[in-house]
Amino acid sequence: MHHKSMAQGAFIILLGMMLFLSSKGWCAPEVTPEQAQQIEEQGEAGGISPELIQKGKAILEQEGDLAEGIREVVEAKPDLGKQDDLEEEKKKVLPPQEEDYPGAGRLPSFFKGSPFFRFVQSRLAPAEDVAPPYPYGYRFFFGKPPAAIPPASLVSEDYVLAPGDEIQVLLYGKTNVLHRLSVQEDGSILFPKIGPVFIAGLTYGDVKKTLKDWIPKKMLGVQVHVTLSRLRSVPVTMVGEIKRPGLLQVSPMATLTEAIALGGGPLANGSLRNIQIVRPGGKVIRFDFYRFLEGKGEDPMLEPKDLIRIPLTGAQSAVIGQVKRPGIYELTNRDKRLEDVLRLAGGIVPQADKQRLQVERLQDNHYREVLDIDLAEMPRHFAFPIQDWDIITVRSLPPGFNNVVYLKGHIRHPGAYELRPGMRVSDLVKGPEELKKDVYLDYALIKRRQPPGWKLQLLPFDLGRAVVDQDPEANMQLQARDEVYVFSRWMFEPRYQVEVLGEVQKPGKIAWVHDMRVKDALLEAGGLTQNAFLSKGGLLRRETSGKWQRITFDVAKAIDDDPANNIMLQPLDQLTIHSLSEMAPSRKVNIRGEVYRPGDYLLSENMRIADLVFAAGGITPKAYAEQAELARKEIRDGQAVRTITRDINIALALEGDETHNILLQPLDNLYVRPVTGYDKTLECNILGEVKFPGKYVIEPGERLSSLISRAGGFTEYAYLKGSVFQREAIRKSNDRILKNLVKRLEMDLAQSELDPSRIAKSEEKAMASLAVKRRLLDRLRKVEVPGRMIVKLEPLPDFIGGPYDIALEDGDSLLVPSRPNSVSVIGDVYNPTAMLWEADLTFEDYLKMCGGPTRTADEDAIYLVKANGIVKTDEGGLLNSLFSQKLEPGDTIVVPEEIDTGAMETWKDATQIAYQIAVSVAAVSYIFKQ
Repeated sequence: MHHKSMAQGAFIILLGMMLFLSSKGWCAPEVTPEQAQQIEEQGEAGGISPELIQKGKAILEQEGDLAEGIREVVEAKPDLGKQDDLEEEKKKVLPPQEEDYPGAGRLPSFFKGSPFFRFVQSRLAPAEDVAPPYPYGYRFFFGKPPAAIPPASLVSEDYVLAPGDEIQVLLYGKTNVLHRLSVQEDGSILFPKIGPVFIAGLTYGDVKKTLKDWIPKKMLGVQVHVTLSRLRSVPVTMVGEIKRPGLLQVSPMATLTEAIALGGGPLANGSLRNIQIVRPGGKVIRFDFYRFLEGKGEDPMLEPKDLIRIPLTGAQSAVIGQVKRPGIYELTNRDKRLEDVLRLAGGIVPQADKQRLQVERLQDNHYREVLDIDLAEMPRHFAFPIQDWDIITVRSLPPGFNNVVYLKGHIRHPGAYELRPGMRVSDLVKGPEELKKDVYLDYALIKRRQPPGWKLQLLPFDLGRAVVDQDPEANMQLQARDEVYVFSRWMFEPRYQVEVLGEVQKPGKIAWVHDMRVKDALLEAGGLTQNAFLSKGGLLRRETSGKWQRITFDVAKAIDDDPANNIMLQPLDQLTIHSLSEMAPSRKVNIRGEVYRPGDYLLSENMRIADLVFAAGGITPKAYAEQAELARKEIRDGQAVRTITRDINIALALEGDETHNILLQPLDNLYVRPVTGYDKTLECNILGEVKFPGKYVIEPGERLSSLISRAGGFTEYAYLKGSVFQREAIRKSNDRILKNLVKRLEMDLAQSELDPSRIAKSEEKAMASLAVKRRLLDRLRKVEVPGRMIVKLEPLPDFIGGPYDIALEDGDSLLVPSRPNSVSVIGDVYNPTAMLWEADLTFEDYLKMCGGPTRTADEDAIYLVKANGIVKTDEGGLLNSLFSQKLEPGDTIVVPEEIDTGAMETWKDATQIAYQIAVSVAAVSYIFKQ
């Protein structure tokens, strides 16, 4: 509804404006879509939409008669704010200040124990985002309560000691001892080796002085230091509306508010203005907590056996709205007047409307009533009596100003201005300098609302006549709350532009005006840059036929106002100022490669190779200075382009050798090569039984024997037969082969699952075979492939230059274990384990010692993995039998499981690969554990 009313108001303004112009014989041109979009983006005259502009234009084409001064009258509500009833005003009350203390988050639930708080909350229920005012004073007790008995170190010298207190006496000098002495019921302390000393009734300061003077007289050669180590406790009783009633032990220095805080604070329905202390003799002390908060009352000290009583709260009143401290206040007989309650709330704020204060009252438990109070009628209304459960609402002043006029639209300083007696339009807009560029002088508008009906009046006037010519007829007198609208000329005239591109300070589109020439456009664009080409500029113009025409002109002569070159511009013309670099032949050379600042450089006169290298910051440390390459383009017969190259010795060129420090030509390209391998560092690892194991940097082509020598050679414990040499390239190759194998097995397994009968006649056997394949495939997916390469090490003198003294590669590693003392048997045997190596035992002996193959073992596929990684199988025959061979330390016997995978060679190969990889990893791991 709000947006709709704004749109209607905007349409009314435009309607009055156009009717007025129609009466003067003025007719607006057609509004183009581009202009409509521009007007919408600018938001002139309150954001009139293009649709309303078109509707207003249609009305404008019909003639109208505006004989009277008031051009249009419309029924409308005033903008001074809605005349709310009491319930609506409640929705606008100021929320209470943010509670800033521990436990504030539980205020709403805490005060639900107060019937009046619930009543006030129900009256404000429609405004859920406005918190109800909280009862005043209770947040004092929401913080962390003080300690029941404070530390004795906080006691002053005036503290009077009594039974239950404890002092600490340190003796030092001839005797070093610490005594803790409690004040007895008779008022004495029992001092060892001296006897009783009576100190009850003395101040802490007097006790310290007495003991320091008296003890050295009784005990020669000692000095005394006295401190108070523990305070006595004082019993008081809490009753009434308090969270934790009952007996409470407090400090002898405790005050009433401290005791209430220790008791958990008053309940929401407990009184803060009639708290009572009943002394053992019957004396009653009444405490008003409000006066304490105002600094007008003292916090009474407690005495032993005091009874603290918090009765139910007395009369209460709520104050909401425009006061400094909205809240619910407890009333006493001395502050039941309106003046007193407003004083408790901190007084009214400047925004408060003194004439619109209301009291909502429950009268005699019979009916509700609302009382309006005008605080301006003092002092009678300030003495207005307030009753229990009254809700006082202090309303805010209505929005808007009484002595103001508003200036809006296409103006330099829009806003609100003071309305002075006899003020006219020229007093508000004092001259043309206050108008923006392109202001529309033929028309402006005053929007006025006249009481008592607040009807809207639209008053058009001629802005130029009123402000520039000071014409009394157009210079209309202003009234309170008038809104004066000033418009841009582009709301009524088509807005044309020209575009300036290229070497100007502010390239882009500028507004076209009548009689604009090339020089005018260049000045509007900020003028020319230093790189502007002055001999020739370009003008692109679209003719009425739709064809584009290109016009050239002399830029320098146009600036000098030469009529032949300072061409008259038309809307949508496009000017282009070229740069010197565009018009001159290319004078650049390029350098790339190992220099600090590679790139294109301007070719200067007599520039040579050394000059270009210097301009590029010089060569880097990794530059191959002896052989750079210069590429040069040559044009043959004006047609073909040929690139020729030649080698340049940069070092000699920098020394001035003219054979290499040659003159450069346009588009020459110099490439400074890097030294091969400069950035790449080759590293190898050597671990285990060498004197200096670790990671070594190697040079290309370095041999394994060289690495071993640099590592200090083998130690006396080195087991050369068990050495492990690994190469990253081999690992990657093996890993690639394994992944391809896994893919083939996955495809075969998928086909087998779709047709189990193709791998076995029995359905049960087929499903078992599939299960075996799945397990094997899962095992292969998890395998980490080693990159082991078999290298037979020998003592270093024999190894150098031998067949296994291979050239090293980046990432190679050599592991030389210490001599193991065992042989391992793994796989499908009854007891897979490692056994102590014995020289006389054979392959078969070790196999028997671990129980031999199981029923599921594949006895035809048993093989031996030597410590150096070589695999041996049973070749048959008496002499070549594997079972009769003697083993060496670190050897591993492998007994594979017989797996029925459907007699497919791929699955058999996969089974063997899985075992070999597992054995290889396990064997290496075991050897190095040894």
